[in-house]
Amino acid sequence: MKKVAVVLLMGLAIMLTTMNVQAQTIEGIGDDKIYHFAAGMLLGGGVQAVVYSETGNRKKAVIYGLMSGLTIGLAKELVDEINYNGFDSKDLLATVLGSVTIIVPFDFIFKGHQKKTDWKGIRNKN
Repeated sequence: MKKVAVVLLMGLAIMLTTMNVQAQTIEGIGDDKIYHFAAGMLLGGGVQAVVYSETGNRKKAVIYGLMSGLTIGLAKELVDEINYNGFDSKDLLATVLGSVTIIVPFDFIFKGHQKKTDWKGIRNKN
């Protein structure tokens, strides 16, 4: 769990750094895409960490993390389409890429991890 906390803090630091570099954004990538990318990182990584800590199942954690990034990105773009007539597939892509960017390193961390306690998670008490 210590490694997960370190990776989450690194992701948060990257997110905060990218937010402060608004004046130096890469040409063609708006600030909005950076926010979508950061939201995908936080949501995807957070969901993956919680699912893994509750189930101990890496595959399920990866799928849930990716699906949460896709779902929240799609929901946000559908709201934009309804309210502002502007579905932006690049925003959706940025959110999903943010999720993938953090989920892959987390999966490598979880790969070498074995649950060392009998703790079954919050909902699955003995």
